[in-house]
Amino acid sequence: MAIPTHTHHRARKAAPHPTPLAIQDKNNIMQKNVLTTDRVDRTSFSSIKESDSGVAQSFTTSKTSSYLRAENADEEAIADGMVTPPVAAGLNPSPLQGMVCPCDGFKGWKAITIRGKVASKSFGDLRTLRNGFDWDGVGVKQEKVKREKGRCEAGKSPLEALPMELLGSIIDQLATDIPPNGFTARNIDLMSLLLTSHGMHAATLATLYKNITIPHSRIFAKFLAHISSHPALGTIVRRLDFSHFNPTGAGLTRRERDNTLNLIPKTLLKCLSLTPNLREFLAQEHIDDDLSAEVIKTLLCDLPQMKALDFCACSSASFQTSFTSVLENAQLPTALPITRLSLHECTSLPSSTFTTLLPRLPRLTHLDAAHTRITAAALSSIPHTAQLTHLNLSKCAHLSGSEVVDFLFTHPAAKTL
Repeated sequence: MAIPTHTHHRARKAAPHPTPLAIQDKNNIMQKNVLTTDRVDRTSFSSIKESDSGVAQSFTTSKTSSYLRAENADEEAIADGMVTPPVAAGLNPSPLQGMVCPCDGFKGWKAITIRGKVASKSFGDLRTLRNGFDWDGVGVKQEKVKREKGRCEAGKSPLEALPMELLGSIIDQLATDIPPNGFTARNIDLMSLLLTSHGMHAATLATLYKNITIPHSRIFAKFLAHISSHPALGTIVRRLDFSHFNPTGAGLTRRERDNTLNLIPKTLLKCLSLTPNLREFLAQEHIDDDLSAEVIKTLLCDLPQMKALDFCACSSASFQTSFTSVLENAQLPTALPITRLSLHECTSLPSSTFTTLLPRLPRLTHLDAAHTRITAAALSSIPHTAQLTHLNLSKCAHLSGSEVVDFLFTHPAAKTL
């Protein structure tokens, strides 16, 4: 650090007399150190005096600024082991001139932007600022992003600018509801869209998880693992389709399939608990043994948005026992939200099933009771508020032709057929 002028002269007299060339070289070197502001060996921040009173890091003045004032010529110097000649007022100003007081919005050294980027961990990048600060807005120029002709910026393509409803309808056209077979990859186009952009990722997730088709138990296990790890995905599911389920998959024997425990009543019940917004549930005869009483009760009572139930060809003894036990023992609500019901070829269900269930469907629009034990009394018990648009009563041995005609002409729910 520098010392006052008179002290400097005394030090020079006590020192050995160097040659004129050595003195000139030394002065040139010291002058370079003072005039070069962007060098690493510029004036150190340690030259700032710290106030003895007050809080820490409360700076009062600096060595360089003290030399600029003639009245402080006799001020005691801060000795730091470096001898620096006095600096004249007309020379290039030092980066420490004046008092720099950051404003209230100062972000800190690491938050100052450098060419559009955040400063690195080292304070050495402050040299790039050329003594500018983030709040100045002058001197720090942001580099303009060069846009190629014919190409849109990321996330601002015309397709991504569409409303989410319209974009979702377009993406829905890429979905494959019916798999080509149970083992090849499905919805490859949707998987590619997931990697396009953030906007396309959000819109594609809705299409990918809205309608879930389960062709075999491994797909179900994978789906259950996904929604268990990410419960938010389960809230997207609207339809759970087991109508294409193939129990013979991947060349496994019956014992091996039973030991995997991928699709059992416990896992199916867990799946229903993770899909609270489920609206459609489609089953078939290959999973009727997995439809326990708890599963059926959840489908009928615990899913308030459930609209469609399809138990096509479910006629096993276990299914019949579970279904009738729910209708007889469970406290069913007086009105269920179901609008579409299919018990197609559920030959094992007794007639009492229909007389108990149908009166609780005031919004029924679709009824498929083909090849069942439905009776005329069960048809008459359908609420008058129902508005049937689809009705299938083929191969119903407990119905006569005259009873069907009478229902079609007299019942208020049949006027919309």
